[in-house]
Parts: sequence; C-alpha cells; structure tokens
Amino acid sequence: AQPSRVAYPCTRSVASPAVPKGVVELCRMPMDAVVDSTLPPVVDTIAVVDGPDALEELRVRVQITHTFQGDLEIDLENPSGTSLRLHDNLGGALDDIDAIFADGGAPNIDGLDLSTGLAVQPWDFTNGLGALADLIDDLDPDFPDGDWTITVADTAAGDVGTLDQWCLHLFEACPIDRPEAVTCVSTDGVYPVELTWSNADSYNTITVLRNGVVLETLAGTAESFTDNGPSFPSQGLASYQIVAESVDDGCLRSSFSCHVAIGRRDICSSPALAIDDTGVELDTIDWAAPDLVLYDVVLGGQGAVDIEEAQILIDLTTSFVGDFEFNVFSPSGTGVLVMNNDGGDTANCRVIFADDGVPATQLMTINSFTDPPTRFAPSTPGQELAVWEGENAEGEWLLVGLTASAPGVLEEWCVQVFPDDFFCVDCFGGFIRGDVDGDGVFNSLIDALRILDFAFGSAAAPPCLQAADVDGNGAFNALLDALRILDFAFGEGPPPADPYPECGQDTFGYSDSLSCDTQPGCP
Repeated sequence: AQPSRVAYPCTRSVASPAVPKGVVELCRMPMDAVVDSTLPPVVDTIAVVDGPDALEELRVRVQITHTFQGDLEIDLENPSGTSLRLHDNLGGALDDIDAIFADGGAPNIDGLDLSTGLAVQPWDFTNGLGALADLIDDLDPDFPDGDWTITVADTAAGDVGTLDQWCLHLFEACPIDRPEAVTCVSTDGVYPVELTWSNADSYNTITVLRNGVVLETLAGTAESFTDNGPSFPSQGLASYQIVAESVDDGCLRSSFSCHVAIGRRDICSSPALAIDDTGVELDTIDWAAPDLVLYDVVLGGQGAVDIEEAQILIDLTTSFVGDFEFNVFSPSGTGVLVMNNDGGDTANCRVIFADDGVPATQLMTINSFTDPPTRFAPSTPGQELAVWEGENAEGEWLLVGLTASAPGVLEEWCVQVFPDDFFCVDCFGGFIRGDVDGDGVFNSLIDALRILDFAFGSAAAPPCLQAADVDGNGAFNALLDALRILDFAFGEGPPPADPYPECGQDTFGYSDSLSCDTQPGCP
C-alpha cells in the first residue's frame, strides 16, 4: 500500500503531506450531500482497495457545514456491516463539525465545540458502547479492504447543512511494541501536568501529543515529560498520547490515551458504607474537609466554584444493582435522584451519572464496570444534574442511599464539577494557517511578504511558526511556504492546510512540532 493518498469522488488523486508514513488517508467530497431533516440521511461510501497490509488503528475525520451541531447523528459502518455512532446530537446550537474521531481522543461529552479540528472519541466509545477498534477487530486485519459507509442524519427541523468531506485514516500495523503504563498527573487540577510512561521497545524518537497537537519530540529513550500548558486556555480536557517512532521499521506506534480535566474539581469519599434494607445510610463530602476526600484532579479549597456542569460517580458492590436508589444533594439543598432501581440483577457497578449519558435503563445490558466508567443519564425523567447549574460547589454534598432488598457496600462516590467557562467554545485559540503576521486575517500578498522579510533578515520570526508552516508539513521553510501562498493567490495551487480560513488547531496532530500556544488574531 502507498504510505498516504487522498481519493476524491471524481478523478483526482493527490498526495497528502500532512499524513505521516505508515498511514493511508482516503477521503471523499460527496456531491450534493444535503443534510436536512426533510430529506433522507446522507449516506456515502469509501471503497478501500489495496489498503494497509495490516490494519492496527482507524481514525475518521468528518467535516460538515451545519448551523446546529445538536441536530446531527453520525454513524460509521465497516465492510462487515458493523456500525458505530460517532456523534449523537451533542453540541447544541454550535455551528459546523470538523472533528477527528479517534479512540484516543478527548471524551465526547456535551459542551465541546466539534468545529475546531480536535481529536475526540466516538460517542459510543465515551459511553462504553463500542470503539473504532471494534470495527477493525470485526475484520480480517490482514485484509481490511471493502466499503466503509458514513451516515449523517438531521434529526430536527429548522437547520440545513452539507457533508463536505470525510476521511478514513488507516494506520498500518507496526512491529514495535507501544509505550505502556502512561500516567498524567495534575496537582490541584492546574498545569503543569507530569507525564510518565514505560518504553516497551527500542525507539528512535518519542513524540508527546496533547489533544492531537504535538507538544515536543524527545529522544527515543525518554520516559517522562512535563507539560506546562498553553498560555491560553488554562482549563479544559487534556488528552495525552505518547507516539513512538521506529526509523528502521518506518512506522509509528501510539500509546493508549491518558486524560486530565484541567480545572475540573473532583471531590470523592471512600466510606465503604454497608447499606441494607433496615434503613438509609448517609454519607457526606465537604470541600473544606481534606480528611474526607481523595484528591485526584482537584481545586478544592481554592475559592468559590460556580457550577456549569456536574457529574456523579458511584462505585457499588452488590449482587443486585436494581435494588438501589441514590439521591445526591448539593450544598444548597437541591436534590437529584441519580439512580432509581435500574440495573436488574447486574452484580456491582462503577458508573458516572451525567445528563448526556446513555439511558440508565441500559444498566442491565451494558458492562457497567469499565475503565473509564460508563456514563449514564439520571434515572428519572426531569431529574437532571443541570438543576445545579449556577450554584456554588463549595460546602457539604450529601448522598442518600437506599436498597429494596439486596445488601451492598458503597465503596466510593465522587462529585465532579465543571466550573463556569470550562467548556468555553472560544477558548481554544489556535491559529489560522497562512496568517503569518497574526492579525487574524489571511492576506496572501502581505503574509507572503512577511515570510520573505524574515527570510532575508529584515524582520523577526513570525509570532506563530505553525501559522507560517503554510503547507502543514511540520517544518517552516520560508521560501517554500511563501511560494505556497503566492501559488494560491494566483490560482496555481491549493489553499493553506487546515486550520484555514478560521482559527483552529493543527488538524491531524503529529505533523507540527513548531511553537504556537496561541496567535494574536485568534481568541
């Protein structure tokens, strides 16, 4: 198989320099793919012919123009007919989707803006219902050829859009072992994040990624890294991967992901409380009482926190989950019935309750003891954790547990608070590829001249080298990148690589090791 290629619906076949060796990229730009609730779902197929000799990982990039992310459902089906939900009506009124769906991406939860090119988990993966890896396992890994099909449905009236492009990123199996035992630890929920891992093989280089964006390339013997964080934003979901390279084998091997919620405030209690049908057991956790809590990613005790979103983790040992009820009360006394006799004869559970989770009635059919825990919506209609929005999280939280019959032990429970602006859709900053002077506007002649001024010593280096890397190949070459702009300006070449023409992050992650925490022209 060729190391990388892009297949378009007509006759063009164009090399994709941003895709690394060992990855085959196949893309489709469907014609007249209108996404509208009054029309049937858009169904489009990529035929994989002469794909990787052995398929190890799959990622899917989807680009949709639409004025309401929350209207959309996106499913992917492999050649054997097994399907996986990538996106499930999250995002609300945010515009457009430009996302890379990858099992190692950030958790796919409500509040993320999927128009920024970030790597995000499939919705099914975040909710414990399946993974892109399952679509590979369902095939003969030595023969992944066949038809891969995407379906995009608009589930509500009033907004219309188009499926502009979608791509399969097929990762060839690499004979080296992946880095193992990746940990990422944040003290008090702020940067820096300390990363450690164990090298299971000999590598030439190690590359550290945060949310799909290269932070640094290290020597192949490195087993630790300190991420001091971007200058902006200072909070949000941070997903890390360690990518090992073997020059001799000509391939990359990625670790499993490690996630940190920077700015999220977790407070947990491990009471090991016995619960039986003779009465109700109570347990409380207090933000101001460190002897009651286990600090993981915590900002407890550092001032008031206004809740934007919250979720509850419950770890229960019992022979019959369906006998149990759990109510959680905020410091203001607002109660939510998060679990109401769901789960049937399931034994034991470690689950997270969140408004955007799968229905709690599925506790009976889903393996609810997974890592990370499966996310379920609160059991009772109208009982939503959003009722706590705007309340202050400081103070005493109360859990009330009750069983109808079967005894159990409450091993642990946690309140996980996402503070105000945690999901800020304008906080990702980033850059505009080609906006070399950082004024927020791509002006082909001015920006090309800015590069040439630097090349000939009459100006300082551009403020954002990623923006100046116009072709997105991971290297800033002043003359070649200036020429790329001029070729586009005069109709002789393609536009700058993504992110263009709007602010965003490097779309595929490991092509850029150039510096640029943010760009003056981006928020």
